[in-house]
Amino acid sequence: MDKLENTILAMARSALEELQATEGISDSNRWPRVVAYGKVSAFVELASCEDSGLSQEAVDELSRIEKLASRSYRKKKLMVYHNPHTGETIRTRGSNHAKLRDWKVVYGDAAVYSWLVKDSE
Repeated sequence: MDKLENTILAMARSALEELQATEGISDSNRWPRVVAYGKVSAFVELASCEDSGLSQEAVDELSRIEKLASRSYRKKKLMVYHNPHTGETIRTRGSNHAKLRDWKVVYGDAAVYSWLVKDSE
């Protein structure tokens, strides 16, 4: 491997270490995880380009790093809310859903959170 490949692999490994170091961070402060995962993904994207000039050994190592990164990146839980007033159901992985925000304005946060039917992976 040449100097450029070694530098790319070192940076990808560093991004993976950043990602793994954020394991205990709560969902409310997940940006360090998102940024670290984005870095790893960028290196893998580089390796997938046919004209990247990386050796097969470097591409294989980046693929291995990507697998480790994707295992450590946890998806947000799927939440299902059922509005008893309208009969509508919302499936979301976050609280930024437009209809959910509307419900909170009309019925209040506490009422809407009490409509949580399912909280799963």
